[in-house]
Formats: sequence, structure tokens, C-alpha cells
Amino acid sequence: MFSGFRQYIAKYGVNVNSNWTGAGENVLSHSRQLPAGAILTILPVLNYEDMRLSGQSHSKADIVPYTKEYSATVRGWIDSAEVFRDVCRGKEFPPPQDIVDSWQRKDVSSYLLFRSGKPLAYAELWNRPNDLAVEVAHLIVDPVRRSEGFGTRLVELLYEQGAARMDVAKVMINMYNENAAALSCFLKAGFELTGVTSYTQGLRLIRFVR
Repeated sequence: MFSGFRQYIAKYGVNVNSNWTGAGENVLSHSRQLPAGAILTILPVLNYEDMRLSGQSHSKADIVPYTKEYSATVRGWIDSAEVFRDVCRGKEFPPPQDIVDSWQRKDVSSYLLFRSGKPLAYAELWNRPNDLAVEVAHLIVDPVRRSEGFGTRLVELLYEQGAARMDVAKVMINMYNENAAALSCFLKAGFELTGVTSYTQGLRLIRFVR
């Protein structure tokens, strides 16, 4: 997992600007929250050109509520043990046939991103009432359409869904594995890396509702 915040940043060529105080050298080991005033601005040195949607593609991609008929389709997108681990911390690949159905709960709203009548990505919003928040979870993109910006588009649209609710002050994302592409997706969607997760070791990103 994460060997330390600086090590993770260095591994993927990500620079932290001078606004970071540097207090708490190893955030993951020594702190559950970044020091006051130490909100991070992360500038990934990654090829965003490969992840950008054209204006035409961007405008035609939209979300619809998930229905059970797409269970096998979404499960099929979990095409490797690495993806299974990144999406839901899965350990034994291939995943169970009912894995996507098992994610559906009363406090979860699930969505598919569609373009030209075809599903391209899946994710959920989990209610976090104690935090006045919703959490984006189980984000996965059709393998043949990865690195085209559809993950970023889905996260943006899920943020809009959460921001429209009167009981939501922020939208959260928890990352439990080192995944440069996922981190880039979340940062492009306007999220900021703000600290570490509360239970399982990982990174937390937040976008506040304005």
C-alpha cells in the first residue's frame, strides 16, 4: 500500500507547491489530518492530452441510474486482478458473478455513463450524513474506453448530483491503492487531496459544494 505521502508523490512525478508547509513528513504514518493551512495543490506531471474528451464527446456523455440488466456488463469491465483491487479492494480474481448486485444498497445511488446509447462507465454515490457528504465509490470504465476522459466526466457529473442536494456540503473520494490514472481523474474533476482516510490506510480527496 502507501509507503508514505512523499514517497507516493515522488513515485508518480507529482509536485507539491510551496503552499504545503511540510509539517508531518509522513502524513500517512503520523497524522489523520493534514495540518491547518496545509491543503495541497497537486500538479500531476502526466499526459492529460490522452485523457481529454473532445467537446462533442463531452456534451453527449451523460449519466442514467443503474439497472440490474447491466450487472454482467459492469462486472465484465473488471478485467484484471489489479482493477478488481483498485475498484473495491477485491482479493480473489475473477470476482463473483453477483459482485455488482452486491454493491446495491438503500443508501447507495448507482449510475452509468452513457454515450451514443452505450454504457461506458459505472460509479456510485454513498450517503455520508455524519460528514454532510456523499462519497464517490466503485468507479470503473469500460476497458476499451479507458484513458479517454470518461472516468473524469462521470466523476464531474456525480459531483453535480451531490452538489444539488441540500444536505450535502462536500463530495468525497477515498483512494486505497496507488493508482496514478485514478488520481489524475479525480484531480481533473476538481477534487483536492486533503489528507488520509479514517479506517483503512489511503488518501482522501474532497470537492466542496459552492
